[in-house]
Amino acid sequence: MGLFKPAWQSDNEEKVLKAVANETDKRKLVEIALKAPLDNARVEAIKKINDQSVLFNIATSDYTTKLAEIRRYYDITS
Repeated sequence: MGLFKPAWQSDNEEKVLKAVANETDKRKLVEIALKAPLDNARVEAIKKINDQSVLFNIATSDYTTKLAEIRRYYDITS
């Protein structure tokens, strides 16, 4: 990461929550929901997402990642 990282990637919870509250870009909200280092930031981003299919993808993303890792480990291609 460069010198200037997004505010939502900060360790300062107040700064992060303010950044999430001000965010309107749906793609950024999804990125925050998936990658923010603070749990509260991810929760607040999810609260702002209205698309049910996007919320489903966020909810199942961790499962999908683990399943892919298991398949790679056991060399399962189907």
